[in-house]
Amino acid sequence: MWAAIALLLTVACAGGATTPSSGTWSIVAVDVDAAEVGVALATCVTDDFSLSQSTGGGPGDNAEPTIYQVNIDSFLGDMELARLLPGHGVIAAQAQVDPRNTDRIDRAARHLLAGASARDVIAAATSDDSSLQTRQYGVATLAQGTANFTGTENLDWAGAVSGPSASVQGNILVGPAVVDAALEAFDEVMERPGALLSDGLVASLEAGAMEGGDRRCPREQAALSAFVTVARGSGQGDSSVRWLTVPAQSAGEQNPVTLLRQAYDAGKSSPVEVNGTGSGWHPALLGLPALVLALAAAVVVFWLARRRATRP
Repeated sequence: MWAAIALLLTVACAGGATTPSSGTWSIVAVDVDAAEVGVALATCVTDDFSLSQSTGGGPGDNAEPTIYQVNIDSFLGDMELARLLPGHGVIAAQAQVDPRNTDRIDRAARHLLAGASARDVIAAATSDDSSLQTRQYGVATLAQGTANFTGTENLDWAGAVSGPSASVQGNILVGPAVVDAALEAFDEVMERPGALLSDGLVASLEAGAMEGGDRRCPREQAALSAFVTVARGSGQGDSSVRWLTVPAQSAGEQNPVTLLRQAYDAGKSSPVEVNGTGSGWHPALLGLPALVLALAAAVVVFWLARRRATRP
């Protein structure tokens, strides 16, 4: 009996450590001329995305940097997937994410703000991590290039490609054509006169979706949720951001990348949380102890019933 209860406890709590594959294919990119940094992502996960802004005080040389954080509203609460630092660069973290994601991104962000190379920013994010080989990162900087990392324990297909101003990374994809097409589409759009960074990011997601995107989804759907965001800083302590996400879809519904394109072309935007990340325990966790107790009680009742049934 106790072995059965222990097994139920293990199953009930096993998901408490990580949320695997919370990001499937993403692009981090910069536009040096416009001083813009951005990230876009699509995935076959139906959790909601949010963007929060934390503002520093005062203009001038003493101004603290404004940062933007993209979070995913998972079973464990809000977990950070990406951070944009206007005037510096952008970091995306995906594959296996957990509540310590922000700590790892914090380390990377400190190096990015200090002017480190993209490779050194990746090194900071991946240091002192016992689950390193389950992670995936992409970094793009305004002054120190791009870089990415894909752990060896990511599920196939997993990998990344990068260029001078963008890095595309993905896991659980239908194949490498997803990231190749995404980077090629970005570069092609950004070569056009007057192209915006956000134009290139949306086109990149579309190209990845055309190649099949996340292999867990129906091929014509490619993903279940998507977002795009771009931030710009003036160097005087102020910044601006464009944030757009669309409602998560169920399997067999619409392609969220197509919905994102339609909303983008219509000039729509999504709300941004100011001075707050929405972090903390997710309400669903409040019911976890009751669930565990109910499962244990069910095992006890079942065991007692069997004992009565087998008595002479």
